[in-house]
Amino acid sequence: MNISRHIIIITIISFLINISSGMVFGNIIPISIAVGLTGDALGFSRAIGNSVSYISKVSSAFFSDIFTNRRFFLLLGYGLSIIIKPLFILSMYDGISQYIRIILFIALNIIDKFVGAIRDIPRDALIVDLDPHNIKNNIIFRRFFAYGGITLGALLGEILFSYNFTPIQVSAIAYPFCVIGILLVYFCVPDSFSQKEKESFDINEYYDNIKSTIKNIYPIIIGITLGMISKIDEAYFWYVAAYKFNMVKNNGTLFISLYLASSITSFLLMYMNIEKYSKYFLLITFFLLILCNILMYFYISITTIFLYSIFIGTFNSLSDNTINVTILSKVKNKNIRGTIMSI
Repeated sequence: MNISRHIIIITIISFLINISSGMVFGNIIPISIAVGLTGDALGFSRAIGNSVSYISKVSSAFFSDIFTNRRFFLLLGYGLSIIIKPLFILSMYDGISQYIRIILFIALNIIDKFVGAIRDIPRDALIVDLDPHNIKNNIIFRRFFAYGGITLGALLGEILFSYNFTPIQVSAIAYPFCVIGILLVYFCVPDSFSQKEKESFDINEYYDNIKSTIKNIYPIIIGITLGMISKIDEAYFWYVAAYKFNMVKNNGTLFISLYLASSITSFLLMYMNIEKYSKYFLLITFFLLILCNILMYFYISITTIFLYSIFIGTFNSLSDNTINVTILSKVKNKNIRGTIMSI
């Protein structure tokens, strides 16, 4: 597998940032209980955060094409994360009233999702821009380590909590990983557009390319859209696990099993021909989704919750990798990759 230096750097950045996120969000339920959050409030904040994240995801993707600059949105997304992480620590501080802590924690959950999505599509488009001949391996290679970083972060968080570290201490330990990640973006990641490409950008040509590309891939877009509508939000999963079955102490374990399944699935996908058999991979993906929905509707127990964590981890990896590789491999025009991915 031939992975270029710049792709390896972007992968290391994702790995480090996700270690930081996994340490905090891998134990989100114990932390939210420490803050004083109810299950409904946690579910609300995570679900709203997931919803508004698509606003930033679509906007940043569109503007990374229009302004012919992807690196800026990586810096913006990762940079704002550095600002938000210390505010999470503030929301756990006993010196302020519980009412303010709860409001701050809910707001930060939503903002963190919004901010985190800014970098997503520009980063994947940048990876393809830098090496358009090795799309599948580069995309899945990064995701393998990204999922691995979240898994490792959640495991570190579990270990620290088992030694009676407080949520504030765990968040403080997680913070340097985030800082190192943004420094690597600033000093080591190039932009993919040359000065000549920036100057020659034509808005009419841009719209024409989008129209012709959508005409060629609209069946894929419609199929993905219909399939994803039925996806159970992970916020509901954590809510059921923690507040219906009182699995607060198992939250880290569930989180680890979910993202470990994602990481293993990504590793296996590196050795499969996604481009050639994309529709079959998508069918398998949505079959898993249907199976998860049936399990959650008809029978919920501690056993099925653990099974569901593995299923949803496998689904996330299959859907993210297959959709990204399928669409990006069909978009030949560099200046519309972000926009098509956002659609």
